[in-house]
Amino acid sequence: MRNIVVLQIPNAKNNGSAMMAINSINYFNNKIDGDVNFLCDFSTSDDRDRIVEELNESINVSNLDIPQFDRGNSLVSSLFNRLKWIKEVISVMRKHDPLAILVLGGDDFSEYYSGSKIIIRLFFMYRLSLHFPVYLIGHTIGPFTSWRKKAFGILMAKCRIVTRDKPSLEHLKNDIKHNHASLGHDLAWFNLPMQNDELKKNMQNKYLLVEDDYVVFTPTALIKHYADSENDYLVAVKELIEILVRQGKNVVLMPHVFNTEKRDERWVISELEKMLSDTPCVTYIKDMLLPSECRAIVSGCTFSIACRMHAAVSTLQTGKPTIALSYSIKYAGVIGGDMKLPELVIESRNSELWKSGIVNQIVEKVDFVENNYDQLCARIEERVEDIKRDQKRIMDSIYKQIELNKGAPFDK
Repeated sequence: MRNIVVLQIPNAKNNGSAMMAINSINYFNNKIDGDVNFLCDFSTSDDRDRIVEELNESINVSNLDIPQFDRGNSLVSSLFNRLKWIKEVISVMRKHDPLAILVLGGDDFSEYYSGSKIIIRLFFMYRLSLHFPVYLIGHTIGPFTSWRKKAFGILMAKCRIVTRDKPSLEHLKNDIKHNHASLGHDLAWFNLPMQNDELKKNMQNKYLLVEDDYVVFTPTALIKHYADSENDYLVAVKELIEILVRQGKNVVLMPHVFNTEKRDERWVISELEKMLSDTPCVTYIKDMLLPSECRAIVSGCTFSIACRMHAAVSTLQTGKPTIALSYSIKYAGVIGGDMKLPELVIESRNSELWKSGIVNQIVEKVDFVENNYDQLCARIEERVEDIKRDQKRIMDSIYKQIELNKGAPFDK
């Protein structure tokens, strides 16, 4: 049995990360001739179980037994331990003789998230690329400044990178001078293996929802990305929901990212439930949903409003409009750029905006969506199909390269 290592999915309770993993594993399993085992960097067995539940039972998914990292008690000891850890991880991987290392997308290679800590991540990729063929698929890259830009160019030189938006590709080619970058799409645009009408009907029956008669709002527990004050965020969302209900809409509050160790979006929903105790026509979902279940729910809505990008992607993937509340460049790249829907993105990383103004902006977008609904749905459906066709072509190309390399690292 051949092995493929899949990285960047330790938390499969993040349904965005999970969707990208599910689609990638499903695709390559269908393409590769012969038995293949996908070794993934899950944090827990629960994370593995969530991915396995979303795949055909014949697909082999295992946990890559990565050694635990000891942070140490000082900056020096932490750095020393990290270098030791990288060496141990490579040793574990070499025992499996993998065909490829797939580093799945998102925004982990963005200065916005990592700052100076990005150097550790880049060095890890560099060390991997000395031993294995490394593919980064579906990424937002940078934009990097200062020494980080040069560090990325040197340490990532052997990695093959597929971005999920044009600005990332332009940054790689023009600013970093990376020679092995190409344009792709987010990995969540494919249909999920368990995505079907029967599941949609089951989810609607479970939560007493009527097709095309509800709006989904997905909050975030990462309130600091939007506002300095949790109260400002919650009060604004409460006001928005009250307005939507007064307009005659049924509202569904749906979580997208879960965490069993600290506050997650179910906590936000519980807080809003207390604040909206006298408001009718609101459904509060606090179950730990699988990615296909989230997608089933949004596939039956009129439109969604999302503080999580992949909740917005899931809505669009099913042909429905979304209003995406952006806190980073990935929204402009994936939804505004790749989906060609900049009019559905609201730049929302602004504490003052959440004190006053954000609700009016969202309500204006709701009016826009309703006034242009049929046209938007037609554009969305056409563009999603274009993306899926192009993504298949890109994944086919990666598969051919994997088979050609047969596990050998790239020379340059």
